[in-house]
Amino acid sequence: MLTSRTASTRSSRFLRALRAGVCLYLIIKGFRPAPTVVKELHAEWPIALQLDGTYHNLATFFDRVGKFTRIINISAVDIKTKDRPDPNSTIVANCVATTFVLLNPEALAKKAGKGAKPGAKPPTLVGKGV
Repeated sequence: MLTSRTASTRSSRFLRALRAGVCLYLIIKGFRPAPTVVKELHAEWPIALQLDGTYHNLATFFDRVGKFTRIINISAVDIKTKDRPDPNSTIVANCVATTFVLLNPEALAKKAGKGAKPGAKPPTLVGKGV
C-alpha cells in the first residue's frame, strides 16, 4: 500500500530527479503531488508543477522528461508570458506531470479471486521512485 511516508519519499525522489537531470535553467516554483489514483492494473500519480523560465528551457524540460525511464505524461499545460520578463525568465508554465506505477500482481490476483469489498485497502504498488 502507498503510505504517506512512501508518497513523501517518492515525491522527494521525483523532485530531485527533475532538478538534477531536467531543470538546469528552469525554476520549479510549485510542486504539489496529488493523491494516487488506483486503476485496474496500475496507479496514476499526478503532480502539479509551476515552472519559471524561457520557452526554450520549457521545451528542453519536456524533451528531457520524455527521456526518463519511467513513463511520465505532461498534461494541462498553461503557459503565460510574464508582465516584466528578464532574459532568463520570460514565462510561467503550469502543468500536471503524471507518472504511472504497476500494481502488485499478488494484490491483483487476490482482488480478482475474491472481488472487491467495500472499504478494502487499495492494492500495493510495485516500483520505486522516478
